[in-house]
Amino acid sequence: MQKFLIKILLSFILTFNNANANNNAFDFNFEADNGKTINLADYKGKLILVINTPSLCGFNRDFLQLDQIAQDYQNRGLVIIAIPVEKQSHNFTTNMCVDSSTVNYFITKSIALHKGKHLEDHPFFKWAKTETPDDNNANKYLISPFGEIIASFNDTARVGSHEIIKKIEENLPPKQ
Repeated sequence: MQKFLIKILLSFILTFNNANANNNAFDFNFEADNGKTINLADYKGKLILVINTPSLCGFNRDFLQLDQIAQDYQNRGLVIIAIPVEKQSHNFTTNMCVDSSTVNYFITKSIALHKGKHLEDHPFFKWAKTETPDDNNANKYLISPFGEIIASFNDTARVGSHEIIKKIEENLPPKQ
């Protein structure tokens, strides 16, 4: 009986420690489309918008709107990281309609959602789901300058929507 209780206690401790291994967004990184690493910790003190969006040309407007938002707010401390999502096994470069060297935000390598893979398989999105349990369909996250999720948005909130822009403006310093 004593061994059984010790096993349960150890299991609980290990589970608790693993669940809290990542305390905030600054514990994560993404691989950029150019192969470099995007460490979120490099942007402490900045407001970060992490967004995943399909990379097919039909969603090109999302990438163009992101560029406009980046131009409008980067001088006030906004950093945008776009994660292209594929439902096929090929790399996003075959379907991507935006050249990452010409935009004012980061584009990561695509996340392929095929053969049973899910967005939540990426450590950042797995963590984000635990931080926003009420929003099961979130695919856009606004991260505070301290690394906490301050807002999450689902597919119904378009990239340039009033809802997203309002949250960005509420959390940036005023214009100089």
